[in-house]
Amino acid sequence: MYVSKGNACRDTLYKVAKSSIFKWFVLTCILLNTVIMASTFYGEPSSNARFQEIANNFFTGIYIIEAAILISVYQWQYFSDPWRRFDFIIVISAIATLTADYVF
Repeated sequence: MYVSKGNACRDTLYKVAKSSIFKWFVLTCILLNTVIMASTFYGEPSSNARFQEIANNFFTGIYIIEAAILISVYQWQYFSDPWRRFDFIIVISAIATLTADYVF
């Protein structure tokens, strides 16, 4: 549970994190990302593969921002929720994958 301590930035981020618009935006991103990832097919043009790569990087950035907002609001309490821990592991895995793709 978040308790305001007079920090205007955290208070604003709390309002964002609790808003239904934020939740629906993230859910829509998850659904769109899933559809785009599932749209791959054998023999697809390189332009499709490139679009999927760019979209995946974009959505990964959205998920990183989501995690950063929620962690900044809830701090260590963020990790008390099993779904948030799972989400965090997915975000860290995505960051590791992106890093490996660009480094190697």
